[in-house]
Amino acid sequence: MIAAPGPVATSATRALAGFCARLRYADLPPAVVQRSKELLLDFLGVARRGATTDSARTMAALARTLGPEGPSVLIGFPHRAAPQYAALVNGTSGHSIEMDDVTTRSSLHPGVVVFPAALALAEDVDAAGPAFLTAVAAGYEVVMRVGEALNGAEAYKVGFHPTAVAGVFGAAAIGSALLSLDEERTAYAFGIAGSMAAGSMEYLTDGAWTKRMHPGWAAHSGLLAARMAQAGYTGPTTIFEGAHGILTGYTRTASPERLTAALGGGFKLLETNIKVHACCRYMHGPIDCVLALTRAHDLRPDDIAEIRCVVLAGGRALVADPIAVKQNPRNTVDAQFSMPFGAAVAVVKRTAGLDAFAQEVVDDPVVRSLLPRVTCASDPALDARAPARWPARVTIVLRDGRELTDAVDDPRGSESAPLDWRALVEKFTALTADVLDAARRVRLLETVGALEQEASLRPLGRLLGAD
Repeated sequence: MIAAPGPVATSATRALAGFCARLRYADLPPAVVQRSKELLLDFLGVARRGATTDSARTMAALARTLGPEGPSVLIGFPHRAAPQYAALVNGTSGHSIEMDDVTTRSSLHPGVVVFPAALALAEDVDAAGPAFLTAVAAGYEVVMRVGEALNGAEAYKVGFHPTAVAGVFGAAAIGSALLSLDEERTAYAFGIAGSMAAGSMEYLTDGAWTKRMHPGWAAHSGLLAARMAQAGYTGPTTIFEGAHGILTGYTRTASPERLTAALGGGFKLLETNIKVHACCRYMHGPIDCVLALTRAHDLRPDDIAEIRCVVLAGGRALVADPIAVKQNPRNTVDAQFSMPFGAAVAVVKRTAGLDAFAQEVVDDPVVRSLLPRVTCASDPALDARAPARWPARVTIVLRDGRELTDAVDDPRGSESAPLDWRALVEKFTALTADVLDAARRVRLLETVGALEQEASLRPLGRLLGAD
């Protein structure tokens, strides 16, 4: 249990600031330490593969023009940068293949903000493993609590990406922890970060890259906010609950009580989910159902008359509406946010992994022939179970008239269907086999597995760069 906020904590902003300022490694239960390492391993695999994308390469090239070499690694690249630019690049890499970790209640991606910020600053200040893990726990706590208060589905309706809005505060928490800021200056860092929160959903219109930079920008801005607070710059200490705070401007219906509910009684980090499919999380449950039915009945595209996907109402605007647009994805980003494509590719390729969303698969005539046969609907009974659960149901109607139905309570990789360390290593290996030699993969696995014993994060950083 973390000590409750003292008398100075008269607001939610100060309560969260006090939690972060007082958190110590000794407060972390073994389960939190282990889960932190699992989430780090997942992030590193995703980011290292993401570094091969054009969006990541463009951002890395830009970082080189923005300043001289710095102390912090650019994952997958041979040069280094100032912490804020390293966080920007690594966050972009980590979000460029849509396989980074996710949450249920807050409907966002915490790790792809938390780890870029923590790794970049930890190298700069030469933090040890325990300090790094403590900052990571604080970062997840803040991102997820702010995200839950925003009510992810309601933030989407306003046009904001919850990862970007909530993420900047998680990065500010990490910066404050690694810089050893007190409660007052941590609250300032949150207040400053509030003027940096951003993240438009307009990328859905044409499949632009902007979503991929949202976590990197949040990590970049949160670190700057912490540095500004360290230097004495002030920020409003009511940024969450104030009349002009983020809960009034970035969502239609806020749940401010979730900012501090049971604060110190546990760790939100333990509620994080791992992705197994390379697309929007709202598509994962239905894809799991399609894969199960396809494999169990050995289905082929010509067998199928219709695929009826029941998706959560909170994600319809992302993956199902308007259906005519979602049935005609033009590029990888479009496909990653198209439930019809996810269902079709699961039948044709029997996977929804990274390669299934490549441009050549988007253009595959067999996949495209199935797209008009995929429909999407919502079910109030399933919606009533969200956001605590993410249930899904799929019915495949065959040309011979049979109807095959499957349902899941949560997608694979959720708390109720978790991946063990072995499965995480398999995902890491699959993502990095083409970009890391076996010896380096082994060293990375060993370093992450014993991170709490590391006297410095700099050796890990050296393993993450390109020769």
